[in-house]
Amino acid sequence: MANINLNQTPQEAATIFMNHIKAGDYTAATAMLSPEMQQALQALPLQLQMEGRHGDLLSFEVLSSTQAEGFDFVAVSADHNKGAAVHNIILDSSGAVAGIQPVSFAFQPKMPPEGASYTAQPIIIGEGGSWPLDGLLTMPQGASHASPVPAIILIPGSGANNMDSSLFQNRPFFDIADYLSSNGIAVLRFNERAFSHGMQVAQIFGATNFTMQEEYVEDALLAVELLRKDDRIGQVFLLGHSMGGIIAPRIAEEAGLDGVVIMASSPRPLHQIWYDQNINLIRDAVNSGQKTPAEANEALALLATQMEHAINAVTLPAGELENVFLFDMFPALYEQSLVQSLPLPFIAANTARPVLILQAGRDFHTTVKDDFQIFLDATAGMTHVTTRLYETLNHLMMTAIRQEGDLVVDVMEYVIPGRVDTQVLRDITDWILENK
Repeated sequence: MANINLNQTPQEAATIFMNHIKAGDYTAATAMLSPEMQQALQALPLQLQMEGRHGDLLSFEVLSSTQAEGFDFVAVSADHNKGAAVHNIILDSSGAVAGIQPVSFAFQPKMPPEGASYTAQPIIIGEGGSWPLDGLLTMPQGASHASPVPAIILIPGSGANNMDSSLFQNRPFFDIADYLSSNGIAVLRFNERAFSHGMQVAQIFGATNFTMQEEYVEDALLAVELLRKDDRIGQVFLLGHSMGGIIAPRIAEEAGLDGVVIMASSPRPLHQIWYDQNINLIRDAVNSGQKTPAEANEALALLATQMEHAINAVTLPAGELENVFLFDMFPALYEQSLVQSLPLPFIAANTARPVLILQAGRDFHTTVKDDFQIFLDATAGMTHVTTRLYETLNHLMMTAIRQEGDLVVDVMEYVIPGRVDTQVLRDITDWILENK
């Protein structure tokens, strides 16, 4: 049950809710959510939703309240330590918080420290087009037409990521830019389209028509075009993290780039990853006594049927995939575009383009056993491919909480502030300078 007071106005309820968040009392804030919201946030708690995207709430002001379709929408202006936002706090007829709708968010990227040996230049990817994206180009001091430097473009994982690829207090893309640009390499990072234009993306593409082309390819190609107009830039490389690593070799081919870094990523499509994860979960449930063998067989049969549907769906004409979901979770059209963009065929077909594949040993999103090993087996003997394994690091290439035992799926891993491991940064830097 939601903890609500029927005598409160919507503005008063929103104020109390935001005060709980400001105080860091997420237990009290969660108690104000509707039962449906509490259920929806079981896998990704309210604290992760708010702090993971916006950072700590510093101050706020209730702006206005409107009604529509039986709900109250309370607009709240908020200052977070990652930027300024406007949230719509949505209250149902009982006064419970039924949703938190981000209206706008002006992200503040982390800037170079005092005394840095590089500059940070604000840029706009796709300026004048339909999807302009704020970004930063960090440039080593001394770079010029007479002395150009190599550059690398950073492509984040799936979802609405900002240019620092922020997660709680961690900003892995800033760490990469800071180190590389301090060591002679320009770095371009920018906000994702879904981050800067989330509402427009939803209105235009809906739930099923957004593909890898719109999420990654179009904007990355514009970023390449921008760098190639800068006479301080020589060779151009690309680094893709997580889902960005899947698409990176395809982008590199289309743009004719000089090399690709694949970091904490996978050679497998989502439907294969999801199938394998659920097979393991079902087996674990039997071993722990949470499922009987009969229940497990029933779940495995359903999973096999869903997998057969997924395999068939991604081969269909794109026009037949609108409003089709795989495993009742992710759009078939997006998955088809991912299957057509898997990295291994592009790596094998472009032996003149060097590839660096980086994997963390404690990563539970992409694992050594299920993902990195496939990369190793498929690229064995390919002289243009270099692989590196960092046993003690997590998906952000930072030191993992757990150093021993089975991998445990726990997103609270990322609450602890950290920095991208120095050896990872050094390996990326050395590899770029060796291949420029």
